[in-house]
Amino acid sequence: MGRLHFLIATALGLFGAASANAECAPEFAQPAQTVTLNAIEVGSGKTVRENFNVRVQNDETGPCEAVIRVVKTNGFLNGSHNFILESGPQVIQVLSNISAAGGGASDLQVSGIGNSSVGRSVPITITMPTEWGLTSGTTTEEYSLLLFDQRATLLDTMTLYVRFEVFPAVELRIVGVTGASEIAQMDLGILEPDRLNMSDPFALRVWSTSGYSVAFESQNLGVLRHRSQTDRIPYMMLMNGNEVDLRGAITTYFSQPSDAMGNLHPLQINVLPFEARSGEYSDRVTVTVSAS
Repeated sequence: MGRLHFLIATALGLFGAASANAECAPEFAQPAQTVTLNAIEVGSGKTVRENFNVRVQNDETGPCEAVIRVVKTNGFLNGSHNFILESGPQVIQVLSNISAAGGGASDLQVSGIGNSSVGRSVPITITMPTEWGLTSGTTTEEYSLLLFDQRATLLDTMTLYVRFEVFPAVELRIVGVTGASEIAQMDLGILEPDRLNMSDPFALRVWSTSGYSVAFESQNLGVLRHRSQTDRIPYMMLMNGNEVDLRGAITTYFSQPSDAMGNLHPLQINVLPFEARSGEYSDRVTVTVSAS
């Protein structure tokens, strides 16, 4: 009788475990989901962030727990956008393939999954730096969300499309001059009337996510004007060794976006031999850079 009693107890225990497990059948509420990141602001220290929810439901009626892992679908993370996935305080490590072993950094624990009509909404935040070096346009990357039970058995998958849109953006800075904000000054020093006078080296640095155009507009239409507004000294400005139009009517177009360091365009001011009285001369040039 003792031996028979032992066998009956063991059978009852197995039956009870199977019944409890049958009450937990987690699954994703939808087969695919798309998250869109719009990089409107680009620059040093800029980021774009989007909150979304992944719903997990229980096809049975008992209390339920599960684990979510995120995998890059094509198996390659190099060259992908530098997304950061977070859920609450946890930063979710993205795995390179479905066979990669999970761990504390990659496994997002999901508890309290209700039945089919309720489920559990899992909040996730996706963040991406939007510093210079991006190219305007729309790209989409595909990830797989894997749902495991507590025994590491794969139960369900969901496709996550991350759509990233970079808008045309541009920024400029004049280097090698006095001042670093919107107003900078180039001092030509003392001009000698009987020879060619050239400015010290300076340049225009442009950051852009797309092709861009550069235009120069001189307040005095390409002449240095005496403080009394009488005498004038003509001059020319060169960019990349080519003379630019100082009337603002002709723009110079560059078809390629910049890298993270920006594109450097050397500038130079030349003053040919002239006749004019002594004194202080100046001009104001507005530089306009437009993304295309």
